[in-house]
Amino acid sequence: MKEFDLVTTNLNAYESIIRTQIEEEFCALLLICSLPPLWESFVTTVCNESATNTKYASTTGSILFEDAQRRSFV
Repeated sequence: MKEFDLVTTNLNAYESIIRTQIEEEFCALLLICSLPPLWESFVTTVCNESATNTKYASTTGSILFEDAQRRSFV
């Protein structure tokens, strides 16, 4: 994902390609790793909060919420 790409565009592309072939936990981790460097603090927070139980749905929800928060400050 490029630095200023729309997160929803990235999520849609990701889901259509990867989600059907990999377990939920790995999908969430791959999605987190695909975020640009600007999201580093978010990635650290999400990884620390859900180190033992990473769910794809909660991860995408957190990413969309964070994206909305960031866009509201622009």
